[in-house]
Amino acid sequence: MFFKGAAISGFTFLMLDRSTGTPVTSGTITATVSHDGAAPSALADTPVHLSVGVWKVDLSAAEMNADMVGLTFSHPDGITVHFTIRTWDTVITGTTAKTYTVYEPDGTTPMSACEVWATSDLAGTLEIANRGYTDDLGQHTFYFNVPVGTTVYIWRRKAGKSFTNPDSEVV
Repeated sequence: MFFKGAAISGFTFLMLDRSTGTPVTSGTITATVSHDGAAPSALADTPVHLSVGVWKVDLSAAEMNADMVGLTFSHPDGITVHFTIRTWDTVITGTTAKTYTVYEPDGTTPMSACEVWATSDLAGTLEIANRGYTDDLGQHTFYFNVPVGTTVYIWRRKAGKSFTNPDSEVV
């Protein structure tokens, strides 16, 4: 879930070579944004390669300030990638911060660019904190508006990875 006017740290996408289908791992990605169908403009941030064709870019609050946000990523040798993001009007905020870390299966290597979100229920239907992506240290800081000592459920998702969801944590 993405919120209108809320910055996104670490939006990820996959770039593949149009001739071979192999991951694009170098070069320059051209990134544009459009708001509610308007003409596109360049993103402020430059996409950076994470691993095996997965790239990430940060989106500013201004770039996310529309009901429908269109993103386009292109590379001279790559298949152009398009995203349309429907935003929501309410940002979930809170006053209690908790940093959560996701690790690779070895249990010690941080996993970057992993989508994480928190719910108040085991079924995963009531999202209660800011959704985001882990940074290069495998971390994302959630901001909860729940009493200290409350159990929350953290969900993780990343292409090509397997998780046992949810992970219960105490705020």
